[in-house]
Amino acid sequence: MSSFVLCRVFGGLMAVNGVAITVAPAKFCESYGIDTAEVSGSSLKIWRRNGIAILASGILAVCLLFRDDSLNLAMGLASLPMAISAALSLLNNDSETIGPSKAGDLSILAVHGAASFAGLTDASWANVAYKVLAGYALVAGIPLILQPSLATDLWQLKEEVDDALSRGIGVNYATLGLLVGALALGIETTKAFGCSLLLIWPFIVYVNHINDDLANLGVNKGALAFYTALYLAIAGITLID
Repeated sequence: MSSFVLCRVFGGLMAVNGVAITVAPAKFCESYGIDTAEVSGSSLKIWRRNGIAILASGILAVCLLFRDDSLNLAMGLASLPMAISAALSLLNNDSETIGPSKAGDLSILAVHGAASFAGLTDASWANVAYKVLAGYALVAGIPLILQPSLATDLWQLKEEVDDALSRGIGVNYATLGLLVGALALGIETTKAFGCSLLLIWPFIVYVNHINDDLANLGVNKGALAFYTALYLAIAGITLID
């Protein structure tokens, strides 16, 4: 299987999973063996944003690998769902009930909104906006992987958030940051996917197999092993091809 076809399959999987998690985070958690009766509203919101982060990577794949759209259009569309989520959170005054803080949502809206606007209007500063988004996603994502409790405290979430779910969005948001950064640097699309998956793979191994949070939450070990192997296979094939 060629790297192009493999990235298409992976991108399609990301898009489908992203939509499923975003639309019905509780149902998706249950499909992985998580008892949602014990999951807080803040945790479900975190998991929904995890879905949005996955969806963004899926949109990039669909636009660039299936439709051959311009990079600007792909980035503009991929950045839009997270900006909308932050705007709705602000309008619903979620900072008073489940979080995150208004400052957190405003920063998400500013970064993703700017990248979306720049991409959809072909602004001259679009590439700068993409690099800012990439840096923001990495700075926000990696602490969620390594120190989830501290990171969620900084976001001022109102209810207890399970560390496993925080680590999950950390992995996928950091993956998005790596992918956006690689594309902004001009790396070819399949190579950009390969580079981002290879760089995030050690964190995936840590979250899925070294740390016990997901296992303690009851997540299906087979699903974790599948994604760990899939990420490494795609990274290897795309970079060697």
